[in-house]
Amino acid sequence: MVGEATQIGNSNEANPVVTQKKEIKTSHDLYERYKDFAQVEKEAIEGKITKAEYLTSKLEFFRDFMKTKSDTVRAIINQNKDLIALLLKKGVDDVNHIVIEDLNKLADSCKNLSIDDKVEVLNTVLAAYHPDTAINHSLKMATELVPIAKDALNLTATEAHQLELGCKIHDVGKLLTSRGKFLDATGDYSILERNSHPKSGRDILELFKLPDQLQDYALMHHEKLSGKGGYPINTSNVPSNVQLLSIIDIYNALSEPRSYKLPLQKNRISNILDKLIKDGEVSEHFCGLIEKLKN
Repeated sequence: MVGEATQIGNSNEANPVVTQKKEIKTSHDLYERYKDFAQVEKEAIEGKITKAEYLTSKLEFFRDFMKTKSDTVRAIINQNKDLIALLLKKGVDDVNHIVIEDLNKLADSCKNLSIDDKVEVLNTVLAAYHPDTAINHSLKMATELVPIAKDALNLTATEAHQLELGCKIHDVGKLLTSRGKFLDATGDYSILERNSHPKSGRDILELFKLPDQLQDYALMHHEKLSGKGGYPINTSNVPSNVQLLSIIDIYNALSEPRSYKLPLQKNRISNILDKLIKDGEVSEHFCGLIEKLKN
């Protein structure tokens, strides 16, 4: 496993940040374990602990996360230890990031995998760089919000599964975006930086030869049906499945605590969700889902 092979600093470089260990058997256990790490990340963002302390805790959490993965995914991660080590060494304020060429070896090692396994690998790699995006956001959308959408919209098992996959990799383009200036909102960022992660995500999924439908999730999840104010294309031609992912993407972003912000109050979330329909940003077809999310 990469945890045994990857070292960050020396053992006497800093005292590890102590987190309460929880055995991870279910997705709920994973999110509870993440809460421990999120507190450490918050302290790192606030400058209360050193980068070395943060990275020690990050490695510890990634090792635990890896225990939840299949043998297939662990084997691929082990084949790409240099890339994983590079990502694990990124702190909360790093402005340098990898480029898509750094993913060529990973893509080649995944060429014979199933679509599902490729998605799991990419989500795992994102977790090495930014656990909040990969786990507290993307995985939580897949495990907790997709079932609500399935029930509200009577999705077929196939439709729900495709949505799960989309949730897990819709933000994978953030692998190619600097953490300090974009993901943690700790500094100003340009429109170019903001717009980059959907296009980067599409490029990554294309490199991994994943289907067009999954590429659409990455490229278009910030577009609006009204054609006003979306990015990076600013088109009104937004597929229904992408609109659906966008709704639960927004809901998760508003309702979950992040290392740099608290969740919004329920009435504010309700108003924002209602405004999606009122302003024509998503189809009225999703009114039932929005009502379920509000309640």
